[in-house]
Amino acid sequence: MQRRPLVVAIYEPKWFIHVLSVLRERNIFFSHYYTRDEVPYGSILYTDYSVFSEEMAGRSDILVFYDPTHDCRILEKAILASYLKDIYNELVIGVDPGRRIGYIVVGDGEYIIHGMGEYIDLIHVVNYLKKCVPAERIIIRVGSRHRGIELASILKKDTGVKVEVVSEDDTTPSSIKIDDARLLGSRIGRIKPFREKDVYAAYKIAMKKGVEVV
Repeated sequence: MQRRPLVVAIYEPKWFIHVLSVLRERNIFFSHYYTRDEVPYGSILYTDYSVFSEEMAGRSDILVFYDPTHDCRILEKAILASYLKDIYNELVIGVDPGRRIGYIVVGDGEYIIHGMGEYIDLIHVVNYLKKCVPAERIIIRVGSRHRGIELASILKKDTGVKVEVVSEDDTTPSSIKIDDARLLGSRIGRIKPFREKDVYAAYKIAMKKGVEVV
């Protein structure tokens, strides 16, 4: 849950569209910058324009992330700051293997992003996390079914990230208990277990410890 308001003040049009895409895809609440006095108390201001940054002078309650070079690492730091964090202790990518790969990214137990795609899409996600998101450690957890062990070995080679193989017992939507469903709904409410079964399974995989690939 976000603890501080995130305010966006982007001058360059292409980067503005990119930032909005990231925030909306990840369901991150934000507002736009209009005037200095309209910025809510205690906000995080993310901007690429020095004038907006300078206008915040004197507002000691505002934390400004000035990003004139459009660096994804600064954007991610601003997002983290809205959660009162400087860094994730652990980023986990849960992977449900199959003809199309379901994946989910969880930071310190909280949902970040999910998707379905090909192997290359998963690699793009992992590379983005490595490059942009502050984290003490990153772990990929892969379900053991559908050639999961083979996929885990390839991921280890291609990413250099710690990879674990996880048993897929009790990871399908049909095995979920009512109390468990309520808890999951509060954490990953955007995912519907019976519509996005692969992503739901990926979440369950992410939450289970596995055997490390060496």
